[in-house]
Amino acid sequence: MRKKIEQDLFKKRIKKEISIVKEMISEFDIIKKRVIELNEQARYDPLAASTLNKIIEGYTRGEEARLYNSAIEKVDALANLLNHEKKPETTIKRKNKYRKIV
Repeated sequence: MRKKIEQDLFKKRIKKEISIVKEMISEFDIIKKRVIELNEQARYDPLAASTLNKIIEGYTRGEEARLYNSAIEKVDALANLLNHEKKPETTIKRKNKYRKIV
């Protein structure tokens, strides 16, 4: 019973983390589309070129770089969380397999 509850809580946590990561990815997709549009406009419009340069500057040094890094860290943490949750289960199975029955 307790294991079932723990699994349900784990699944909820994973779903929450996945939804957060999906939101971050969708935000970056919107920005990517905007950058592509600005890149096309920058060939002819100096204002679009300066806007594009500001966006690039933000992603190399500014707040956007921190957001991007936090998104990558969340993806890594989610991957590590999934990998670490499987290890104790296999350890328990191994212990039960080699347990001596007296």
